[in-house]
Amino acid sequence: MKVSQIMEGAVKSYGRSESLNAAAKLMWDYDCGCVPVVNEQNEVVGLVTDRDICLAAYTQGRSLHETPIETAMAHKVISCRPEDDIAIAQALMKKTRFGACL
Repeated sequence: MKVSQIMEGAVKSYGRSESLNAAAKLMWDYDCGCVPVVNEQNEVVGLVTDRDICLAAYTQGRSLHETPIETAMAHKVISCRPEDDIAIAQALMKKTRFGACL
């Protein structure tokens, strides 16, 4: 099985300067737990999760409306290609402890 067979085709993203509130609303509206963060060339430069938003709200003491995504996003993005076998994605997730609580 290929990654393309299980991935979402219509990906939503935001820029670094958008608010965490906008990212949270997008996650709520589309029932997802993360949003890719892109630069001006539409290249992925980070990822923000619902957990990142919650922790930023707790630790930064600002409203989500006034907190830019870049203050909470992960800057290291690990990915695979749509044509990769699902086993490659699984091995990559295991190697990088994707989803693990460290």
